[in-house]
Amino acid sequence: MKRETMPFPSFFHTFATLERLAVIEPDEARRDEYRAAYSRWKHVLSDHIQ
Repeated sequence: MKRETMPFPSFFHTFATLERLAVIEPDEARRDEYRAAYSRWKHVLSDHIQ
């Protein structure tokens, strides 16, 4: 997005008034599943970018 089309003067101003509702940590027991899903996503994304 071009700077002149941004509704706020900076990234900081865009999110300055947001309140964190929760922090969700990944399930360590599913680490391999997450890694495989990320690998598939990255492969598909790379194919679409080229």
